[in-house]
Amino acid sequence: MKKKQDRFVFIAIAFWLLALCRPSFAQFDPERLNEETLNYGMMAAGKQIGVANVVIRRETQNDISLIRIVQAISGAFNQTSEIVLRADSTLRPISSTTTITRGDQVHAIRLNYTAHRVSGRMEIPPALGGDRRINEIVKPNTVDFNAAEFALRASDLQIGRAVAFPVYNPQQGGQLVCRATFSRLEEVTVPAGTFRCRRVEAVTGQTRQIYFFDDKFPHRLVLQKLQGLNVDIELLPIEPSSVR
Repeated sequence: MKKKQDRFVFIAIAFWLLALCRPSFAQFDPERLNEETLNYGMMAAGKQIGVANVVIRRETQNDISLIRIVQAISGAFNQTSEIVLRADSTLRPISSTTTITRGDQVHAIRLNYTAHRVSGRMEIPPALGGDRRINEIVKPNTVDFNAAEFALRASDLQIGRAVAFPVYNPQQGGQLVCRATFSRLEEVTVPAGTFRCRRVEAVTGQTRQIYFFDDKFPHRLVLQKLQGLNVDIELLPIEPSSVR
């Protein structure tokens, strides 16, 4: 009888440890995405290869509080994206539009989200597969691929904590999971200055990135390392008029 009881105790402890180690699905703090304009330099081998501009705005439609994020990248390629999110703890996407231009090639992705479904269209050159319609069931807490960085910024940034949330990215096959760990504090120097940052190591599908978020509220992204591309994205000086 004692051996049987010991076995049950061992199983209970094992499940408890598993629950502790498993990353919890994130709930977000929308207040960290305050209205502002941020500029970044894109660096490779010590040279600037492009710039990125991020504009975050708050708005209300049909009595629903929303966050609109517009990002524009210029350099070796040009990319513009616009995401509309619910300004609540879900950061649930409402719509997402992305246009990528490289030479004479244009890629466009237009998505609309409901609670359980994403629909839209991906337009790419025929040589790369041509256009396709999108109509898929997704989990209610799915994050749009353009909003993953902002979801991490709005996550609970306690050192040692792991989070996970589903991400929809039609360019990488659809439904993925972003798993991220807030590992430690580091001092980071970029053109905007020197910041005490929280290092976040994230994996989404096959993509690995390291983010450095300012330890101070509202936890702006200070530095992002695109590991596969050996590209760093560094925060440029912030003009006081760009922050509300």
